[in-house]
Amino acid sequence: MLLGSILNDPRQLIALLGLPQLTFPVLGLLVGHPAQAPQEKPRLPEAAVHFENHYALPEPLAMGAYDQVIHDYYATRDTNRREETFTARIARFAQVLPEKRGDLQAAIREQGFLAE
Repeated sequence: MLLGSILNDPRQLIALLGLPQLTFPVLGLLVGHPAQAPQEKPRLPEAAVHFENHYALPEPLAMGAYDQVIHDYYATRDTNRREETFTARIARFAQVLPEKRGDLQAAIREQGFLAE
């Protein structure tokens, strides 16, 4: 199980951790020191993720610039090089994740939430 896939297979994580009723995993946090010094991945500009009192869509030009930054990062990093942009990766995941998360509501109900 990958840490980023907590909501893709919650039943496996619930069983692994022995979680009781009325508990549900929503976040995983790793703490420690990496064995090697990984390259720092560029993050979205703060204006794209931090809002006060309203949500704002990012400017198309800003996303294009970030796409280029991520493309360059993936193409030149030390390991697992690939040709990809941020928006292409998100679009690809949007096509796959709904299928993986099809049982999410059922798993939430099994833990005692969303009773009808």
